[in-house]
Amino acid sequence: MPHGIPSRSLAPINLVRGITVLVTGYFSMSRVPFSPTMASADRGHVVNTGSTSGHLVYPRGNVYSTTKFAQMNAYVPPKEES
Repeated sequence: MPHGIPSRSLAPINLVRGITVLVTGYFSMSRVPFSPTMASADRGHVVNTGSTSGHLVYPRGNVYSTTKFAQMNAYVPPKEES
C-alpha cells in the first residue's frame, strides 16, 4: 500500500492489497507454525510487537493506522473467549 497517500486518493485495489497484507497476512502468519503445538500442549505464549500507528493517526496515515489497530487487538480476546 502506498504510504502517505490520503485514503480518498487510494485506488480501491491498493486499499484491498494493504488490508490483505497488513491484516489478513498478520492473522495468517501469527497462527503458523507454532499454534498446533501450543494447542495440543494447551499452553504457550505469543508475543506481538506493534507500532504507535495502532494508537495514533497521523496525516495521510489513517488506512495504515487502521490496519495496525486491527493487529494490536488481534490477541485481545473478548470476555466470552476467556
